[in-house]
Amino acid sequence: MAPIIASPDAFAQSTEYAEVLNRLTHTIPELRQAGYVVQSLSYLDLERKKRCDNCNTRCTRDTTQPLSKANSIPSPGTKYSDRQLQPQPRKDSEKEKTPAEETLRCKFHPGKYVKKKWTCCGNPGSAKPCGGATEHKARIYGPRELEGRWQFHQTPGLSTQPERCAAVAIDCEMGTAFDGESELIRLSMVDYFSGAILIDKLVFPSVKIQHYNTRWSGVTALQMDKAYRRGQCIMGMGAARREVLEFVGPGTIVVGHGAQNDFSSLRWIHHRVIDSYLIENAIAKKEAQAEADELAAKLATATGPESSTSAESIKAPPAQQKAGMSLKALIKRRCGRDIQTKGKNGHDSLEDAVAARDLVHFHVMALLEDAVTM
Repeated sequence: MAPIIASPDAFAQSTEYAEVLNRLTHTIPELRQAGYVVQSLSYLDLERKKRCDNCNTRCTRDTTQPLSKANSIPSPGTKYSDRQLQPQPRKDSEKEKTPAEETLRCKFHPGKYVKKKWTCCGNPGSAKPCGGATEHKARIYGPRELEGRWQFHQTPGLSTQPERCAAVAIDCEMGTAFDGESELIRLSMVDYFSGAILIDKLVFPSVKIQHYNTRWSGVTALQMDKAYRRGQCIMGMGAARREVLEFVGPGTIVVGHGAQNDFSSLRWIHHRVIDSYLIENAIAKKEAQAEADELAAKLATATGPESSTSAESIKAPPAQQKAGMSLKALIKRRCGRDIQTKGKNGHDSLEDAVAARDLVHFHVMALLEDAVTM
C-alpha cells in the first residue's frame, strides 16, 4: 500500500540540503531559553509540581530564585545617603493588608459547586473565594505518581534498533486536565522528506479531562469516545511517546513551530530540533534592528554630529511586537497557503505539522539559493 502523502511535494534529500538542514538545528542553550526541557527533572522539580488540595494552585515556591535586593542583608560597611535613611512613602501596591488578607495564603470556596452556585456562599462559580486557610495543603499523591506524570524522557540510543527517519515534523493538540494542567489529546507526525504520514491519532488522556478545548484543538469528547470504543486511539501520553520513538532516533531532526509545548505534552527530551518560530523570530529581530539602524543613520545625517547620542540610543523593538508570527500568518506569507480555516472547529495538528515542515523547507531553499548566488 502506497504511503499517504500529507503534502504535494516530496523534498529531495541531497547532501547540500541535509547540510543546511543540520545548520538550522538549535543549540541546547537556545532550546532551554525558548522553554524546552533539555534534561530530566530533579526530585525538587517534581516536588514543585504538587498542587494544593483546596485552591488547586502550586503550593511550593521556587527556592532556586535568589532573594530580591530589597530583602537581602546589606554587607558590613555599607554606606547610605541621608535620603536613603529617611522613611519613604508607601506605594499604593505596598499598602498594609488586613490581618485576614495576610494570613489567608490559600483562598478557596469550602463548599461544593452545585447548579452553578457555591453551597458555601450561594455565589456563582466565578465569584471571589469566600474562605481559605493560612497555608496550602498539598494533595496526597500516590507512590511515583508525580514521576509517572511529570518526568521527561530522552530519546534513547540506537545500538541494536533499526535506522530511524532522518527528519520528521510534529504537532500536538492539548486539552485541559482535571487540575488545570495541559494534557495531550492528539498527535500528528510526518516524514520531513517524503511527506508520508507517520502518526495521526487521538491520544486517550492519561488523567481525567476537564475540557477538550475544541475551539483550538479541534477534538471533541464524542470523537475521543468513538476512537476509544473502536480501539483507534493511542492509550496515554507514554504510549504516544513510544510510538514517536518508533520513527525517531537520537540523530533525527524534529521540526515544529513553537514546539516546546508539544515536547512537554509528550514529556520528551530531544536535542535535534528545528523550531520554525525561532527561525522566524531571529529573522524578525534582525530586520527590526536593521530598521532601527537605518533610522538612526538618517537622524544623524539630518541633524548633524551633535545628535549622535540620540541616534545611537534608538533600539529595535522586540520581535514579538511584529505582527504575523503565528504559523497561520507565516505559512500564508512564505508559501501562499491558507491553514487553520475551520474557525471555532479548531486546528488540525496534521495540517500544522505539514505547515511547519513547509516553512522550514522555505528557509532551507532560501539559504541554498543564497549560497549559489554568492
